[in-house]
Amino acid sequence: MKYNELQKMLKKKRIDLGITQVQMAAQLGVSASFLNNVERGNKNIPVKLLENWLAQFDFSHKEMKLLIRRYIDDTFRLPECGIEPETIETIKVSLTDLVCQSFINKQNQEP
Repeated sequence: MKYNELQKMLKKKRIDLGITQVQMAAQLGVSASFLNNVERGNKNIPVKLLENWLAQFDFSHKEMKLLIRRYIDDTFRLPECGIEPETIETIKVSLTDLVCQSFINKQNQEP
């Protein structure tokens, strides 16, 4: 499941940064218990938490794009209405690019 990949990527980033769940949770404004449950797959990642992760920790553009795509893959659902898989993939790619660019623009506007 791709969502598990997202959780693993975020946990790996925390470990690579050499910080504990308690430290990261404090920086993200969530409890250590909540972060632990997210990393273990017991809680979903709210979009605001993902946004905070991306804003506060040093993710490359490639990492950011991959994290956002994993999030979209897990959360973006189209109704069963006969849309071709290739079309759905095109929509997801476009949405990923749009969200990444929007996030980058938002970061560049902050003082």
